[in-house]
Amino acid sequence: MTVRQVQALRAARIAATTPTEREQEAQALISADWDNNIIHNMQARGRHLNTRTAMLGTYQAALDEFWASEAGDVINRIRAEKVEQQQQRMQDSAYQAEKQRRKRQRRAAKSDFYVYVLKVDGLVRYIGKGVDDRHLEHMRIVDRLLAGKTPSKAANVHHQLRAARINGGKISSEIIVRDLNNAEACERERAMIESSSDQLWNVTYNARTESDL
Repeated sequence: MTVRQVQALRAARIAATTPTEREQEAQALISADWDNNIIHNMQARGRHLNTRTAMLGTYQAALDEFWASEAGDVINRIRAEKVEQQQQRMQDSAYQAEKQRRKRQRRAAKSDFYVYVLKVDGLVRYIGKGVDDRHLEHMRIVDRLLAGKTPSKAANVHHQLRAARINGGKISSEIIVRDLNNAEACERERAMIESSSDQLWNVTYNARTESDL
């Protein structure tokens, strides 16, 4: 049968059917194509997922092989050492903090505090309390300021003393009372500041604690 004959038979069959039958046939063809497309897409996605799964499996196998190798052992050992070092630093930091806290407690309980004053040309400009050579530390800070440095502990009083030194003022320190504990020294310092606040270079007095030592 030739192509022309097939076309003629198809045309005759279509002409013999009703419009409704032709529409139903067209809908069936469309539905079949739709179903075929869905099946095709699902199959393609399945193949893609299988490929990705295979690739991930290969990658995981390579990772497992690496970590089981000597290089993996080295990295694991380095990681473990870093974790151990970090834990040790944390323990050391906690130990040092506790050590300092106990030191402050012991010092606060001892009676080696004193109250002192700093004078400029005989006039009291600063009142403080401390231990050891605290009353001399102020002038060391002033000396660093005069040398053009910026000490982290430099406060208002140190800049005032620096200006007084530049202007030729005579600066001296004097211990007023000794053999006090921390609480006694704080109370004495507070009372002296309140009675002489107009002429002082102290910043507003705040109650001190052992952590200020």
